Amino acid sequence: TVTYTCLVTASSAGSYVPVFTYNGDANYLATAPTSGSTTSVAKATPTVGVVANAGTAPLGTSITFTATVPGPAAAIAPTALGTWSITGVSGVTNCANITGPVAAANISTYTCTVVGSLAGTYGTTFIFPGDNGYNAVAAVISTSSTIVNSATPTVALAASGPPTLGGSVIFTATVTGTTGAVAPNGVMNWSLSGTAGVSSCTGTTGPVSAGVVSTYACTILTSASGTYIAQANLAVDSNYSNASSSALTLTLTKQTPIISLVASANPTLNGVTTLTTTVSGIVGALQPTGAVTWSITDPNSQVVSCINPTGPSIISNVSTYSCAFTMSVAGTYHSTSTIAADSNYLTATSSTVSVSVGSATPSIIFSAAPASPILGQSLTYSATVVGSNGLPAPSGTVTFIVSGTATSCTSATGPVSTSNSSLYNCSISTPVTGTYTVNATYNGDSNYSSISVVSAISL
Repeated sequence: TVTYTCLVTASSAGSYVPVFTYNGDANYLATAPTSGSTTSVAKATPTVGVVANAGTAPLGTSITFTATVPGPAAAIAPTALGTWSITGVSGVTNCANITGPVAAANISTYTCTVVGSLAGTYGTTFIFPGDNGYNAVAAVISTSSTIVNSATPTVALAASGPPTLGGSVIFTATVTGTTGAVAPNGVMNWSLSGTAGVSSCTGTTGPVSAGVVSTYACTILTSASGTYIAQANLAVDSNYSNASSSALTLTLTKQTPIISLVASANPTLNGVTTLTTTVSGIVGALQPTGAVTWSITDPNSQVVSCINPTGPSIISNVSTYSCAFTMSVAGTYHSTSTIAADSNYLTATSSTVSVSVGSATPSIIFSAAPASPILGQSLTYSATVVGSNGLPAPSGTVTFIVSGTATSCTSATGPVSTSNSSLYNCSISTPVTGTYTVNATYNGDSNYSSISVVSAISL
């Protein structure tokens, strides 16, 4: 009897059936193939190990987990596709990329890569579903994890444009997170200060997110001149630490108000004229508050006081002021109005307004004495020029034109003024008989126009 043996490595599970054929020799014939007993090799249960490739990772970077599935020594490596699940961070459950199985001898390796878009502690589970040679293995939790820490965002602050009095400015904070991560969404706290007195936003928006960038906005009203200083302060959220922008300062210079001046219509000599000043500020801004004054000069360049000032009367962005003065001298008066500077507005002066008033017309009371003169007696012609109440007495000259028997005054006097009238005299000698005619002309002054009268006496 001769014994033959065959040794085979059971690298795969299943039934192994030996078939032996004796090929014959010099003494024996060959035999037909003969089957032996069947040997069944059962599936193996692998020991699965799952680990994180790194203990920490920056926010937004890739994290890799590795699962190792070894078979028995000399066996083929497992070939089934594994199933991964991310744990530890709410909202992240799936791998971004998986590989495996990658076989080396009896060991298969699987990897799961996920982007750490959220801060937190990342773990994973791996399920081996089994194949022809290996039994399935229920979910295996990774024995290590990767911690993704919060990142610090950048905060950039910009303004919608230069400020204008009565307008508004929008401050926009652009908060940029880490590439690969979610956008920051913390609460934005606005710090406002400056000499203009603004300390809070009139309206805010945000966050408005796109990609890794979130924007926030703060609107303020620029109703006063001065500085507006803004800083954006982002509070911490689950993925980002707090961060602040640099302070941004805007300066709003003082503005020039619009000032106009008008005088009441139909001026009269010795009458009262009203001056009305209108000051227009910027719509939506504070009104000018500077003191309003008037400068008035009469035809003789003398300063005239404006009395009974009133105002301001404010409607919307327009303030109205008024005062009055007496036009006691004929001619042209010149007036301007000025508003002083305040915290928001520069000083401003109106254009000059000219108001002209004509001369008053006096009356002449003309008389001659004696009423019935005789030859050789001196004649006296008297011209009393009467002015208007409230005006000075006439102060101009009187021209006496003598005709008839005489040709000129022997002497002339005047004016002798009392109250609002002035007396002028012309004396004439009467050496011969005849008619003595005198024409008296008042030549006018700054307040009164000229006027003439004629008187004749026969001798």
